[in-house]
Amino acid sequence: MVNFTLNPDETTRPLGAGDPELDPLLRPDLYNGILFKRIIAYAIDAIIISLILGATFVGLGILGIVTFGATFGIMGFALFIIPFAYHTFLIGGPNSATIGMGFMNVEVKRWVGGHPDYFQAAAQTILFYGSIALTVWLILLIAFFSSSRRCLHDFFSGTVVVAKSDALGSKDKIEDKMMDQI
Repeated sequence: MVNFTLNPDETTRPLGAGDPELDPLLRPDLYNGILFKRIIAYAIDAIIISLILGATFVGLGILGIVTFGATFGIMGFALFIIPFAYHTFLIGGPNSATIGMGFMNVEVKRWVGGHPDYFQAAAQTILFYGSIALTVWLILLIAFFSSSRRCLHDFFSGTVVVAKSDALGSKDKIEDKMMDQI
């Protein structure tokens, strides 16, 4: 496993060892329906990115007319930087999820536990867009053969997408509900 983070706490675990709280055999509830949720979340994100790109292109087009074409060259750069920035800043941010992921109650975690930082989120984003560009989306089929439903870019960036803890409920809340039923 390639891990791009510089967290000194990771030295306490053997190389490549994942967080037991994220183990799909111990916590299958984190992975129930995760592939479907990831697909819908990405569709939502694609719509949001398209709207941002559309507004950016309209703004740069109008500005390009006013500046006699000076901003037309920026349009190609915007096509690459906006999706990259969207995924990197939202996955590396405090919620560890894009808007689509938040809507579907999933989040990105580091395989060794905790939330990814911006550097790891950038690595995951580059690996995601690079792998789908090279393989025409076929590389995502790896998730069907992984018990944790991780894609290749997840493996290489040291991340995993799981259901949010809030959506599942905390262990104490579940135990309280069970005690109330008894």
